[in-house]
Amino acid sequence: MSRKAGGRAWQSADRVYRYPAAGSGLRMLWVALLALGLCSCEEVIVDSRRLSLTVETLPARWQRIFGAHLQYHLNWYDARGRQQRAQIADIQALPEIEVSLLSQTPIYIVPRTPQGHELSPAGAVFPLALDSQGELILSWQEGCAVRHLYSLFPQMKGLITFNVRRYLRELEQRLAERSCWMDEARLSALLRIQRMRATAIQLSSLYDHRVELPAGRWHTVDLALEELLIHHGGPLSLPPLPRGVHYLYEIEAGLQATISIEGDRSLLLLNRYE
Repeated sequence: MSRKAGGRAWQSADRVYRYPAAGSGLRMLWVALLALGLCSCEEVIVDSRRLSLTVETLPARWQRIFGAHLQYHLNWYDARGRQQRAQIADIQALPEIEVSLLSQTPIYIVPRTPQGHELSPAGAVFPLALDSQGELILSWQEGCAVRHLYSLFPQMKGLITFNVRRYLRELEQRLAERSCWMDEARLSALLRIQRMRATAIQLSSLYDHRVELPAGRWHTVDLALEELLIHHGGPLSLPPLPRGVHYLYEIEAGLQATISIEGDRSLLLLNRYE
């Protein structure tokens, strides 16, 4: 393991932490604020920015199942590091938000079904996902990873010393579309103590189950799965799934299957939805 001259940037192949060199922009700004007496250990004066948000196109399968009946919850940290949340009716008309220029801020939005179930989020980290017009683009591919970083933001001091770009890249390369199935508990424990290595990025345990469902064309809402499960009746072998609650929809029959998986045990609830 070697260190880069002039800073403390770890060069190990699988380290995902980085530390600003003495001449880095954030470090210089921080030192300048201290020198001017504008901040102290007790109180920090933060610079901020008004930020416009854009979300990638809603996955087509969700449009087929839910139409225009989804609601959304937007989550972010404001310029003073406080959690903020807003309920959104129209995903194409997101409000401007205020964020700090001295941190890497995770922002994500969660769709909620008419039955109150949360779908996978879209997310991005400011300023990494800014486009050429200065808007932040929230991605469905990175949504779960961003939500995970959001949960760790206070303990990781605004992610200032964390190589977010590489973390997101490693998740995509190692887990691809199954990033929402990452072993979050393991990663959280390592990130809190700054012992995170890329090789620690792993899937949660997956389990095989069979459930009794009526025949039909069952749509999955999980973006890690193929959209359609064609079923001819009797026991249906599900693809390997992690612990948690999973949903299938038979659109023509108006049926919702709720499948709760807890290790080797599963519970099926079948009901109609509108």
